[in-house]
Amino acid sequence: MPMRIVVLAVLILTLAGCVLQSKEPAFGDEQSSLVFGAAPVTMKSYSWKDGEWTEDKERLAFTVEGRHYVAKEDESSAGLAFIPLSGDWFAVQATEAAKPTNYTLATVKDGVAVFHLLECADLKKRAGLEAYITYQRDDCFIKEGVAAMALFGELVKQPGEPSAKIEPVM
Repeated sequence: MPMRIVVLAVLILTLAGCVLQSKEPAFGDEQSSLVFGAAPVTMKSYSWKDGEWTEDKERLAFTVEGRHYVAKEDESSAGLAFIPLSGDWFAVQATEAAKPTNYTLATVKDGVAVFHLLECADLKKRAGLEAYITYQRDDCFIKEGVAAMALFGELVKQPGEPSAKIEPVM
């Protein structure tokens, strides 16, 4: 996997970890919002470590396709769709060809996105999510046919700690 895509995956969604997934995208492109504008953008990324933000060396380059962002390198690409929920909250849907779709929560304010991971181990501990999520060993998937907006409405109530943030390079 190319370096920028790896950085995107690790910093934003920790795809190697066990985060909320679905076999097919839960949201259509028409539901997405271009929170950083409709032009290509280069982003600085930060990780939350020991109670403070630490800037990462790698930069993320996003282009726009339809109503979502794409990070590309060579033949690989990853798409990020920001689905408005309420206020500054968004569901972030990350897609990569031939892989499950991954999700996280984010607040977006003044061009800065702060991500909150939806780790399966944490979700499993929360009451009331069984109607929306299926757990398979360490993985968790949105159940087919459930109202994804209702699920994310529940998830925003307890978003957990931030894990990463991105902001445009000025």
